[in-house]
Amino acid sequence: MQARKSPIAPLACASLLMFALPSATIAADKEVEELRAQVVQLSNSYEKQERTIRLLESRLAEMEMGQRGRGLPQGTTLAQAGQPGAAAADGTPGSAPADGPVVKEAPRSRTTETIVQEQHALFDRKFTLETGLTYTRYDRRQLVLSGFLALDAIFLGSIDLQQTKANQWTFDVTGRYGLSDRFSTDFNVPLVYRNNTYIEGGAGGGGATNFSDYELSKGPGLGDISVGGYYQFFKETSSWPDIVGSLRIKAPTGEHPYGIKLHNPTNNTNFAVPKDLPTGNGVWTSSIGLSFLKTTDPAVLFANIGYNYNFKRSFSDISSTLGVRTPGEIKLGDSFQWGAGLALALNERTSLSLSFAQLISRASRTKQQGAGWQRAIGSEANSAVFNVGLTHTLSDKLSVIGNVGVGLTPDAPDFSVGVKLPYTF
Repeated sequence: MQARKSPIAPLACASLLMFALPSATIAADKEVEELRAQVVQLSNSYEKQERTIRLLESRLAEMEMGQRGRGLPQGTTLAQAGQPGAAAADGTPGSAPADGPVVKEAPRSRTTETIVQEQHALFDRKFTLETGLTYTRYDRRQLVLSGFLALDAIFLGSIDLQQTKANQWTFDVTGRYGLSDRFSTDFNVPLVYRNNTYIEGGAGGGGATNFSDYELSKGPGLGDISVGGYYQFFKETSSWPDIVGSLRIKAPTGEHPYGIKLHNPTNNTNFAVPKDLPTGNGVWTSSIGLSFLKTTDPAVLFANIGYNYNFKRSFSDISSTLGVRTPGEIKLGDSFQWGAGLALALNERTSLSLSFAQLISRASRTKQQGAGWQRAIGSEANSAVFNVGLTHTLSDKLSVIGNVGVGLTPDAPDFSVGVKLPYTF
């Protein structure tokens, strides 16, 4: 006879399972919460480290741009200037995603640096030696009437045609050095060669159809040496240009034009030409100016304003009459100048620049010994020039800069052509 199975054992197992399952579930949930807390903790630690890295990278970028003479004001972070992907001052992420790359502004190309150096100033503690050669052409014609009108219609007297063809070659050496990230200095030493041809009507006592000519050369001789200093008031930001102030002094080291005598080298009684040609203006000149520059890749916009003050100077002779010696003083007219233009990068090595420059001079004055000041008639000037330049980078240290200037007013040169070779050490 089989024994009956007792239902107590299954019931006991079921009861144990009913009590064990909730305990296991609670333990698993607790483990999940612990793991979730560890993940959150690690995630927070990672975000803090990432914010610290971004803050350090933004600071490094500011310092690098400050050394290149551009970028943000000192103490301003990239995030404060609106740069994407940078950390703010309080350590919070910028506009880029937390796991996105940090976006930093690309450094200036060598071509852009050359443009900035020519139109503005660089403050990167590098010494640059620049040699240049410029040819300038003047061609002046004027009709001289010596006589009077009879009956308001008939001219009685002589009519002379005067023409001056002037050619000037200037070889100059310029050195630039950045003393700090905001201050730089330079010097310029020019050598000048001049060749003039004078043409005058009335040769042999004839009319305006009979001409005399005379050619006169000078040099090469030392011109007026100048030194200058540049201070960067504001560094370029995303919405504000570089602003640099300049102060320049030009010394009268060239041969001055005062006291050069006029003589008649031919049988033309109307002909009067100088016996020599000057290589400088003969007086001390100080210049103060401001220049503005904004890079908007691939273009660079620039503008400048300035004022030139000429100091009075005494000379032992200021007369141009042959055989006459007259001591006196000269005060050249002060001048105001301004200019603006743009440079466009054609590729990584070549750029094209277009600019306009104007210089307006006041009248000069002379004072003979024992007399008062006299205004020099016709000494006012308004010179406007349109320039086209081409810059090409030959290497990391050497560039070549070509420029053609076209005169827009009678007081400006007819045209000028120049080439410069700046070499950075």
